[in-house]
Amino acid sequence: MPYIISVVSQKGGVGKSTIARMIAVEFARMEGGSWQVLIADLDPSQATAYRWSQWRKENAMKPDIDTRPYASPEQVMADAGKYHIVIVDGAPNASRDTLRVAQAADVVIIPTGTSRDDLIPTVQLANELERNGISRRTIVLGLNRVGTSELENSEARHYLEQTSYRVASGELRDMVTYRRASDLGRAVTETWLGELNNRARVFFRSLMKELSDANQEQPGER
Repeated sequence: MPYIISVVSQKGGVGKSTIARMIAVEFARMEGGSWQVLIADLDPSQATAYRWSQWRKENAMKPDIDTRPYASPEQVMADAGKYHIVIVDGAPNASRDTLRVAQAADVVIIPTGTSRDDLIPTVQLANELERNGISRRTIVLGLNRVGTSELENSEARHYLEQTSYRVASGELRDMVTYRRASDLGRAVTETWLGELNNRARVFFRSLMKELSDANQEQPGER
């Protein structure tokens, strides 16, 4: 069985695809590059993850990341057995498919910005998933596209930590360099600035810690 990570959101613009790509690249580097990794793009009308993978190939970026557009979670699950890791890049807005990919996942990541416009829908989505049978211990919230205000960032983190959901200790800044790297088919851990790569890897590791903790506490549970 593959390990399935679903990255979902209640609304667009919170950097869901950025996180999915980062996770895919970092997993593809592990175990000497022997893990087969898939990004399943569940927004086939825009296919942003798929286009990113094409830019990656054009720029000869390694490791290769298999990225495919899918019209439904069922199509993803039909292909999932071919891979070690499947990262589901959910649709830009929550839908019935959001619950279905959450039910299939070992862990569900919900990214959010720091404004109330992002934070409130993020927690609402987590609550909705829990009401529909998703264990709160498998849900991880992550701050993404944060600004330079330490007060704003601290308040946003405090808001999330008042819930009983897991919150990744790291975060991703809203940086032009990250966006430019993405335009070249790179992940946020593959920019030309080592400091930014290191910051992104700290965020990746904090997500992985929560994933590992959730998996240890609930082995085999969906």
